[in-house]
Amino acid sequence: MRSLVELGNHIAKVREQKEYTQEGLAEKLGCQPNSLSRWENGNTAMKIDTFAAIIDVLGVSADELLGTKASLKNQNMQNMGALLQDVSDISVENLYMLQSIVKAVLEALKSQQN
Repeated sequence: MRSLVELGNHIAKVREQKEYTQEGLAEKLGCQPNSLSRWENGNTAMKIDTFAAIIDVLGVSADELLGTKASLKNQNMQNMGALLQDVSDISVENLYMLQSIVKAVLEALKSQQN
């Protein structure tokens, strides 16, 4: 996390994913919607207890709202789980083809890192 704007963007994104309006989340937090708007826009810093309340109401970790590497890795693992579910529905022949493609991509990525 580099700025209040990035934090605010993360909060807004998660709020929308959880299908809260600004008014609805503000009501749960016991604050005014315009305060929440200022936090989401990065115009105002929030108190730590407000940040903790947002985490509780949205049901997420601090890592997720802060956009830390641990959160990104966790999100990537969830995406991989969904991908594996999609893969389970393909034929054996196509599964071998997909495996070859993935191996080739991984080898290319590893060679770029070196």
